[in-house]
Amino acid sequence: VIEIWNGTAPGSLTPEQVTELYLLEQVISGSADRAGALAQLFRKPDVVLEIRDRIGEIRRRRSAFEHQRSIYDATLRLWRNQSDKRCPAALLTALRALDAPDPDLWHRVILEHDATCPAQRAAALWCASQPSCDRASVASYLGALAADCQLDDAVLRGDNSWLDGVRSVIEAWNSGRYPQRNLALAPADAVLNAGPALSAMLDRLAEQTGTARWPDPRGVFAEYHGRMPRPRAAWSLEKGRLTAPPDLADYVDFDSVAA
Repeated sequence: VIEIWNGTAPGSLTPEQVTELYLLEQVISGSADRAGALAQLFRKPDVVLEIRDRIGEIRRRRSAFEHQRSIYDATLRLWRNQSDKRCPAALLTALRALDAPDPDLWHRVILEHDATCPAQRAAALWCASQPSCDRASVASYLGALAADCQLDDAVLRGDNSWLDGVRSVIEAWNSGRYPQRNLALAPADAVLNAGPALSAMLDRLAEQTGTARWPDPRGVFAEYHGRMPRPRAAWSLEKGRLTAPPDLADYVDFDSVAA
């Protein structure tokens, strides 16, 4: 704006121009109500509000890019620093070592883990327990519990610690501790009909353990629309580690950045 006015620096502006710039800045950065009121002081309020909208979209895209890049950087650090030593809980150890939450990775672990493998089973439960885990991911996790009879299997092997973890996930869901709803399921109604099976399994669990019945997760089995999860191909669930450096294209939406 200063260049359009043929100015060289803020000090070269007239008091009236400084006032106009201040009002423009207030329109851009203020609340919607305040912006709407101040825009009426300009000759073309709609143009000023369009500027506000465009800058707001740039800000949202930039914030998303910074978030995506932070996950990539954290994964790259993990790739460079990870040990070649093998341990039974390798996958869970690697996930905990990632110093930036990665909901797309949590989603892949939940959907693709082998529930018969103790290491992968523990890792999936940990992912589902993260506050940054997407609601679609948690819904998939709870739906799979019933489909695979995982609660029955846990009772047979006496895995009370894992059962306590699953109950914590249900309680966290019912208390609203999963705010993110960005990811889509394919198809969107993949878990829509999982409720009765899980409810029956909770009935059976109470009978088998002689304990109070757990509450059903409320409103979890619905349709999930949004963006498709980004790939996390560098991770091997079976080996419990990164097997290649992360690909930036798997993390950053370059179309959004260009826009």
